[in-house]
Parts: sequence; structure tokens; C-alpha cells
Amino acid sequence: MFIYNLIFNFTDTNHQLSLTLDGIEGLRLYDIFDCSGVPTKFYMHGTYMITEIKHSVANGDWQTTITSNWVIGKSEQIIGAKK
Repeated sequence: MFIYNLIFNFTDTNHQLSLTLDGIEGLRLYDIFDCSGVPTKFYMHGTYMITEIKHSVANGDWQTTITSNWVIGKSEQIIGAKK
């Protein structure tokens, strides 16, 4: 991991992303997803893994907040490329 970080000049391997969405079901802990609205080095060389899911309902509005950590490797590399 250190060599990979040295090659791609990553100084922050503890990068977290928190998103609040309209209520959504079906998300599970450790699901992975790509996010294009982050700095290019994070998008091109890694993906995000869900580490926390919170639901809240207030005034008839359901919201889901997910917290995720960035991990090295794109989705296809982590779950295996489909042929």
C-alpha cells in the first residue's frame, strides 16, 4: 500500500465522504460506489466503501446519510471484473 501511495502521490488514504440523500433503501454496509465529484486522483485510483448508514424522518421527510471511506482500487478490481 505504501508503494502504491508513493507512485500515485497520495498523502491522504483516510479520505472520508459523507452524503445526505432523499430516503433510499437497499444500501448495505461495505457496498462500494464511485463518485465523480471528488478530486481526480481519488476518482481515478479508488472507490468508496460505505461504513455507516443513518436514516432519519422529520416533518414527513425521509433522509438517508451515508458515510464512506476511500479505498485504493476501482470497483471492478475490488469485486472482480466480469467477462
